[in-house]
Amino acid sequence: MNNVVLTLKREPEVPVDADALVPENFVEAPHNQICFLKLAYGNELVNLGDLFEVQGEKSDTIILNGNLQKFKNIGNGMSLGQISIYGNAGMHLGAGMKAGVIEVNGQVGDWLGAQMTGGTIIVMGSCGNMAGAAYCGEQAGMNGGSIIVYGRAGSNVGERMRRGLVIIKGEAGDFAGCMMLGGTLVLAGGCGYGVGAQMSRGSIISLEEVEILPTFHYCCTYEPVLINLLANSISRLGLNINLAEGWAADNYRRYMGDITELGKGELLVWERS
Repeated sequence: MNNVVLTLKREPEVPVDADALVPENFVEAPHNQICFLKLAYGNELVNLGDLFEVQGEKSDTIILNGNLQKFKNIGNGMSLGQISIYGNAGMHLGAGMKAGVIEVNGQVGDWLGAQMTGGTIIVMGSCGNMAGAAYCGEQAGMNGGSIIVYGRAGSNVGERMRRGLVIIKGEAGDFAGCMMLGGTLVLAGGCGYGVGAQMSRGSIISLEEVEILPTFHYCCTYEPVLINLLANSISRLGLNINLAEGWAADNYRRYMGDITELGKGELLVWERS
């Protein structure tokens, strides 16, 4: 099956709602139908072919070329196929995603993978705030799938996440993993203030020293089984990511909290040999 290749003709002057850019709309669509897919350009609807040069048809694999920083909702709710972006992407990339793969060779805006339930998002650059988080008024954020960011992340990554895996190789901002309900958050580059604040369940793993909130209590130092399981998960995902030398076979300090909530959240801090 051939790929559908979309190359941006020019950068838009206003934000574009690109929720039509999901493989479901391309897998059976001939070339002409793809060209006439509607995108919200500011307060008007335009044809996809007005903004992109379109190559290919009838494919569940979309390749996007260009600076798509003003394009939001790419891959929103997708349930199959793959999207590869060569350039930056805007807000809400992969939000509500159910299955498939999104790869970004660039930077991504806020709300990356918000409330996704499955699939894999890989970002070679950095991402904004609220990655894998819950939208305002929602009780739970990310509920499955994987988010891997090779660069830095903004604040509140993994807020209210219930299931799934988030890996940030660079440094994350403040309140990483706040109000977590479950899942696993890996902070290979450490983070700012308030890690795990008000979390009730789930696991946060930091490979750098972090400031421990007084509402967490020290339990022990040991070699967690979770670390081996995480290493296996990274291998199964086929990721070429080296978090740190020796991280998967060493001791971790275990803290439990946040006691202002249920108190069954787990914070593991690597104690380098």
